[in-house]
Amino acid sequence: MNYFELFNITPHIFIDTTTLKKTFFALSRKFHPDTLGSALQTENTLLNAAEINNAWETFKSTDKTIHYILTINNQIADNEKYPIDNTFLMEIMELKEQLMDAEMDENNHLLIKVKTEMDAIENKLNSSLVQINNQFLSTGITALNLQLLKDHYYKLKYIKKNNH
Repeated sequence: MNYFELFNITPHIFIDTTTLKKTFFALSRKFHPDTLGSALQTENTLLNAAEINNAWETFKSTDKTIHYILTINNQIADNEKYPIDNTFLMEIMELKEQLMDAEMDENNHLLIKVKTEMDAIENKLNSSLVQINNQFLSTGITALNLQLLKDHYYKLKYIKKNNH
């Protein structure tokens, strides 16, 4: 059973936190070892409690939820070298170079300008994530939706790695 099935949620990116909390607490009570009594405590009960906690931690974070969706749909692999659009890479590398120059020259004006540009790119990516989420909700998990999500995931990961 995957986390979406466990929490009875349609697979999508932005999980409603109110519903998530209610479901988490209901499942936690249902599968908590103390609730079942010592005679009924089994390894399976402990595994269910751990799985509920893992799902909770995953759904609380958009980045973790995206990673989980891609993982359960066999879209990412450990240490995968995903090919990101060259135009995007060049834009980020140029900004990174400007950022390093600004830091070395202690040019606060340029530093703020470059960080603002990096933030704008990240915000643009995040707004596209809303569209991807809406596609998940309207058409479900499709190859195209997964590809869009994977592209977004790696671009955002690259930005975060280079925007520190």
